[in-house]
Amino acid sequence: MVGNTLTSAVRKQDFIARWGSDEFVVMALGTETASLREIANRMLLLVENSWISLDDGRVVSLTVSIGG
Repeated sequence: MVGNTLTSAVRKQDFIARWGSDEFVVMALGTETASLREIANRMLLLVENSWISLDDGRVVSLTVSIGG
């Protein structure tokens, strides 16, 4: 869920990959600081507003911390 959500938040020229078990790396080459903040905020909001419905009826939601 997180990978798909983050992928929808970045531009086509950006690269996103899993790093370790629960971390992701986004490469946004040539991005100015202001644009990087916009991308990070978009990723943050998208993940916080996403959820997974489990087979037993429970709903799981996540939050993220982002650094650049």
